[in-house]
Amino acid sequence: MRQIFRHITRAAPALLLLAGLSLPAPQALAQATPAGAANLERLIQDRLKAAASNEPDQFRLERVPEVQVTAQGDVYAVSLPKLRVLTDGGWLLEAPVVEAEVKPLPDGGWNVEASIPQPLSVFSERGFRAGDLTIGQQKLHARWSGDGYLLNAADLSLANVAFHPTSGGGLFNLASLALKLEPARVTGDAWTGIFNLALGGLNFQAPTGMEKIALQKLRLRGDAAGLDLTKFAQVSRVWRGGSLPTADQMERLATALKLELDLAGYQQVHNDGRRTKLDSGGGTLALDGLSGERAGMQLDWRHAGLDRRGADIDPALVPASADISLNGSRLPPAPLLALLATYASDTSDGPRKAAREQLFTAMQTAGSNLNIDRLSLKSPQTAVSGNGAFKFASQNPRGLTGQADLSMSGIDRLIAAIQASGGAKAAGTAIALYAVQGLGQPEQGADGLSHRYQLHILPDGRIMLNGNDMQNVAGLLTR
Repeated sequence: MRQIFRHITRAAPALLLLAGLSLPAPQALAQATPAGAANLERLIQDRLKAAASNEPDQFRLERVPEVQVTAQGDVYAVSLPKLRVLTDGGWLLEAPVVEAEVKPLPDGGWNVEASIPQPLSVFSERGFRAGDLTIGQQKLHARWSGDGYLLNAADLSLANVAFHPTSGGGLFNLASLALKLEPARVTGDAWTGIFNLALGGLNFQAPTGMEKIALQKLRLRGDAAGLDLTKFAQVSRVWRGGSLPTADQMERLATALKLELDLAGYQQVHNDGRRTKLDSGGGTLALDGLSGERAGMQLDWRHAGLDRRGADIDPALVPASADISLNGSRLPPAPLLALLATYASDTSDGPRKAAREQLFTAMQTAGSNLNIDRLSLKSPQTAVSGNGAFKFASQNPRGLTGQADLSMSGIDRLIAAIQASGGAKAAGTAIALYAVQGLGQPEQGADGLSHRYQLHILPDGRIMLNGNDMQNVAGLLTR
């Protein structure tokens, strides 16, 4: 999923760059005039110069084109010939001419209607013509703040987008993409409203290497309250550049956020041969109190048909299906947002571990509470279900106390699968699972034999499983 969001968040600035470079600085104009057109032309020229001086890891203009602005009634007609946009990877998109209508609004903002010409020429990082990008249908409508730097509303849609290589490999097809920003209230830099992103029929294959991505559909809906647009722009810039935002950068990003995600038909082959497949997934994340010292969280997630393969992946430990519901209180807002951003943008262990450790430490200081209302994980070999409640505190040896009621089935099949995978780590995990199985309370149910457990993390740091000290076993499981 990281690659999908990275491709979207990196491509969106190119669309907004094409649609929004004609934005002027605020003027008190009721009707377009020749003098206003001349002034606007100079202002756009300055804006283009700024876009050409972006950092190498950002979308930027290769050069500043000549700008043509004419007054037509109550709008300004803007023409930008030979617009050349460089990507962070060195690839280049060339538009023969981008045309836009800019209309001043009574509140000092600006309406922009733009169109992207057909086709867009695509050049590789070596300067060779790689092919053309065509767009079957398009709508690019945006409303910007009076200074032209903050996007307040948008209605962007593309359909039947395709890359046509001149030679060699490479594939990109996108049936549809739609992005809507609908503000309910904008006060200064604080934005409150709804945003929707819909993506359908994505197929991508890298010109070189093994990487492939396919996605049947993705729907992301969000509600934001008090979103700081300036901070959000800074965080987006860091993310698009391939880096991860820090907790300090996420500080007081918004007052409250709610995200709803629904996706289906996701498949990916990585360059190193790892494969991921997900039939369907979806959930809701609600966060409040983000502008204060402590935040609240409610997370619900489900998925089905997850399959991951690769040299560093044990399929026996991959939950093919999941149903999770948890809530938290007194959470540290900035480290929590930094963790979510890390998991959304980076699949490597190092950054994720660092973000988890930072959040864990901050939760101890904050005295956070975390409740697992529902947990159900199923793989072809085993199933785990249960619930629990935990309290974080820095004075405890393990940083938290709490308890959980768990039920596991198929432990013997899981042990056999782990042993078959080989390796020292697998052996240690198998030994620990043998011990766990022996301490379980057997129960015969409709789905076969299962084992029930009561887990307690005590104030002195001991981990008790059905009344037995499990400290050494826990070490084997977490190595």
